[in-house]
Amino acid sequence: MKTFSCLMVLVLVACGSDDPAPGASTGEGKLAITANWLDGTLSLVDVDALVSGVADRAAVETASIDLSAYSPGPLEVEITPDGKLALVAISAGFFSIGGAGFIVNEPSIPMGADRLLFVDIETRAVVGELDTGSGPMGIRITKDGTRAFVAHFGSGELVTVDIASRSIVSRVEIGGLAEEIAFDDSDTVGIVGYSTDGSVRTFAVDDVAGTLSAQVQLPGDSAGVAFFPGTKTAFVFQAANGFSSRQSGYTLIDVTDPSAPDVIADVRWTDTTMGYGIAVHPERNSVIVPLTSAGKLIVREFTLGDGDVVLANTVENVTDATLMGARAVSIDGQGRVLVAVPRERVLTVSDLDSGESFVVPWGTRASPADVAVW
Repeated sequence: MKTFSCLMVLVLVACGSDDPAPGASTGEGKLAITANWLDGTLSLVDVDALVSGVADRAAVETASIDLSAYSPGPLEVEITPDGKLALVAISAGFFSIGGAGFIVNEPSIPMGADRLLFVDIETRAVVGELDTGSGPMGIRITKDGTRAFVAHFGSGELVTVDIASRSIVSRVEIGGLAEEIAFDDSDTVGIVGYSTDGSVRTFAVDDVAGTLSAQVQLPGDSAGVAFFPGTKTAFVFQAANGFSSRQSGYTLIDVTDPSAPDVIADVRWTDTTMGYGIAVHPERNSVIVPLTSAGKLIVREFTLGDGDVVLANTVENVTDATLMGARAVSIDGQGRVLVAVPRERVLTVSDLDSGESFVVPWGTRASPADVAVW
């Protein structure tokens, strides 16, 4: 999200491998991890303990990983396919823009040395850190777990990282204010949102520099990006932008040829204001979009139709939400949607089948900022 939705509004969808994708149904107990941004911690959460009536974060938190030595704190987190390592963006992201703290009810946003951290989940220890650039935000890990791609809001680069050696493989200039990144489920093509114009660019994962498309300028302000399962059709959620009076909505982009993407649909919404992160639900072949409407958080589920999307499901009145509302969303593989709402300091859980929702107070500063299930 750019100048205002950068101000006004993360997901991370954890990548998979040949094993079930993080968040996919396996019949075993699941864990979630939250990035508690200005609280300076990560929380490991027992997903089975997330039931209606949970009093607070302490009731579901199985462990807390202290990252208070790293300022401004963990903004985004992504889990390697084997579930052993968390890659964490230490950054203010788009909140580094002056005055942006008001959208999460924070009078000031701390600054510090931006880093990509490598956190061992079993030992709960930072096992490495890497200076990848200014303002790391979106992280995408390849299915084989060897590389991570990190979009940088400050330096405007897409940086490829070798995870085993914790070293930088390449840097490609995307353009200023780069934010979120997604791959199709074959790890062949990717898309990244960036720029003050709310634009995106697309690329081949194996050759970012050689295939990077020209700017695809959108009428909204690009925020969450995702590909529908089994396709090279990207869904780009666009948030409202108070500076340019842009409306929220979405754009569908065919990325079959990543160097020449084709916009196939664009729709503006009139009943919503803000939102940011989106997620793929692989078992339902859908994209999940939480957003704010009339002061309430709602969750919309879209499937891919003929030349456009189909609104498959809506969960209404999840919780009160203002301004940004949702920043990140993840799926637990059982039809439940976990949404991080940092301004309201809550984690919400919504059941796509029953339409029921409940709220878990998180009780910290501007947290949780991100959530991932594996």
